[in-house]
Amino acid sequence: MQIFTKNSTFIMLQNVAVKKRPFNLLNDMDIEFCNYQIRSQYDFLDSFFKEQITSDYIYVDVPSHLNIGDWLIALGCFELLKKIKFKCIDKTTWFNLENSKISDDTIIILHGGGNFGDLYRGATEARNEIIKRYPNNKIIILPQTITYINQDLLKADSLLYEAHNDLHICVRDRESFNLLRNYCRKTRIYLLPDTAVGLCDTLPKQNKITSKTLIINRKDKEIDKKIEKSSSGEVIKDWQDILHDIHFNLIYYPYLIIRKIQRMSKEKCLHRLSNFYLINIMQPFVLKRVTMYFLQFDLVKTTRLHGFIFASLLGIKTIITDNKYNKISNYQNTWFSK
Repeated sequence: MQIFTKNSTFIMLQNVAVKKRPFNLLNDMDIEFCNYQIRSQYDFLDSFFKEQITSDYIYVDVPSHLNIGDWLIALGCFELLKKIKFKCIDKTTWFNLENSKISDDTIIILHGGGNFGDLYRGATEARNEIIKRYPNNKIIILPQTITYINQDLLKADSLLYEAHNDLHICVRDRESFNLLRNYCRKTRIYLLPDTAVGLCDTLPKQNKITSKTLIINRKDKEIDKKIEKSSSGEVIKDWQDILHDIHFNLIYYPYLIIRKIQRMSKEKCLHRLSNFYLINIMQPFVLKRVTMYFLQFDLVKTTRLHGFIFASLLGIKTIITDNKYNKISNYQNTWFSK
């Protein structure tokens, strides 16, 4: 197993026994250990970015859908990119990409997450199209969890990746690394933490006892077992439930109006307005709002990976229920094993 290190070399990870279940953060020692690990993860990412981003770059696939986990990934990455001396040519959503100018020496940075494979095939096919369209550009796919049900698709995708001249794929857990390594021998593959940890120096810490519990239950096809209420003091939400109120709608609806006008008029100048509004107004608003919401609680129970990561960044105790594909336990056992 290889993992990126600060000195541009690789170290070997020992084949230790891997925990089968996710662990919980239930006391101050757990929180302190988690804070130390997150700081180390931040340093890994900082070193990787500084070594690999060696020219002007574009960030592709800024999330506009209402999955806060994806927004945390992007916002953490943007914090890390502030330390890069090269110019960011653009930060763009998929639907605005056609209006961006990409030269042969532009590095293409593709958003990370958990949609690599066939579980969310549309996202993989969009990335694959970029890989086909720009065979000579350096392309960096930020840390992903890889899930393939259909092995034939994995083989076909791997052939595409192997044919590219300068592709760098980052994965965020050992299982994803091993899976892809079995099929991609030439492609550069890196084991790196989720870029949401780039927010670690920008967020406050929970410093009070509220005696309230937040349950973050995912509602999509990855759900395995929902967390049920065990007391009246528990609140059950998913990401979208936290957002949808009058305050968020006052911010969100203008963005939808901009997008609608953009689709109707096809004016290229509007793509910059929609990207600017999304990145500089909506996303900071959502981060602040979700942070303040989480800090009302001193315990989080979650079936979402970024429920765990975000609670950890805020220093909130956490109880985990894994998803159907062991996404949380695989990530924890890679980056938080004691």
